[in-house]
Amino acid sequence: MNYFFKILQQLIILFLIGAALIFSACEDSYQPSITPAFYHWKNTLDISNSEIKYLSQVSAKKVYLRFFDIDWEGNKAVPISIIETKNSIPNVLEVIPTIFITNRTMINVPIQQIPDLADKVFKKIEYLEKGFEKNTINEIQFDCDWSEKSRNQYFELLRLLKAKFSSQNKKISATIRLHQIKYFKKTGTPPVDRGTLMFYNMDDIDDLKTQNSIINLELAQQYFQNFDKYPLSLDIALPIFKWGIVFQGDKFVKIINNLDVNELQDSSRFIKIDKNRFELVKSTYIKGYYLYQKDQIRLEQVDIKDLQKAADLLSKIVPKEDRSIIFYHLDSTQIVDYPYEELKNIYSRFY
Repeated sequence: MNYFFKILQQLIILFLIGAALIFSACEDSYQPSITPAFYHWKNTLDISNSEIKYLSQVSAKKVYLRFFDIDWEGNKAVPISIIETKNSIPNVLEVIPTIFITNRTMINVPIQQIPDLADKVFKKIEYLEKGFEKNTINEIQFDCDWSEKSRNQYFELLRLLKAKFSSQNKKISATIRLHQIKYFKKTGTPPVDRGTLMFYNMDDIDDLKTQNSIINLELAQQYFQNFDKYPLSLDIALPIFKWGIVFQGDKFVKIINNLDVNELQDSSRFIKIDKNRFELVKSTYIKGYYLYQKDQIRLEQVDIKDLQKAADLLSKIVPKEDRSIIFYHLDSTQIVDYPYEELKNIYSRFY
C-alpha cells in the first residue's frame, strides 16, 4: 500500500511539473495585440495629406481626437477650445473623443452639481460625434490630473459618464500618471474600463534647473512600482513633440510649442549658454511671442533613443497584454523628426 501511494505521489508531482511547463510555454508564446495610435491635440481638425500618409505608414488604427476642454470660469464648469472641423479623419481609423478637464474645475465644482455636469458633457460629446458618423467610436477618454482634493468629484463624474456611455456599448478610459500607479491605494483608481499611462511631462517644468521636463527616465524609474497590482489594463502614451520653456531670471514665463533649435541660430538675437539653453541678446519676437533681453529659453525634445529606452523599460514592467501605444501628437511639423520606421520599431518592442 505504501508503495502504491509513493507511485501515486510521484505521478502527481510529474503531472504538476508538466502542467507548469506547458503553462509557462503558453505564456512565453503569447503574442499580445499592439495597436498603434495618435493623439490629435489641436483646436482645429485640418488633417493634411502628409499626416494621413504618415498614419498609414505607421499602420495606425486609432486617433484620440481632443473634442474640447472643461475649465472653471465665472464660478462654473464650462467647455472651452471646442474643436472646429475643416476636414475629417479617414474612415478606416477609429476615433476616440478625448476631453481634457482641468483639476481646478473638479476641485471647485460642488459634488451636488456633478450629475448636471455629467449630463452636459454627455450631450456635448454626442453632438460633436455627429461629425464623425463614418468613423467607429467605441471609447471616450477623459484626461484630468486629479488630486486628493478633486478625486471624489472627478470619480463621481466618471461613474455617471460610464453608466451613460455603457448604454451605447461604449467604454470610457482615463489618463493615468506614474505617481497614480505607484501610490494607487492612496490616489485611488478611477472607475473606468481602462487607463492610459501618460509617459511624459514628468519633471518640474517651472524649475530652471530641470534639463528636460518632457521625459526623465531616471526620475520615471523611481515610480516603477505596483504595475503588476494596478487594477486597470493600461494603454501607453509616448511623446513625439518639442517646445521651448521661457524664463525671466529663475521665473517660468511661458511655453512656446514646436520651437526648433534652427529658429535660435541668429547670433544677433540669441546666444547659446548650455547644451539646450539659449539667452536673448536683445528683446525680440519669436513665433508671435515678445521676449525680453536676458530671457532664457530651454529647448526640450524627445529623441528616438529616448523613446527606445522608454519602450524597453516599460515593456519589462507592464503586464503583457493587448494595448494601444499612442504617440502624442499628430503634427506635420513635428513628425518629420520621427521617421515612421522608427515609430514602428518603438511599438513593436511591446510584443
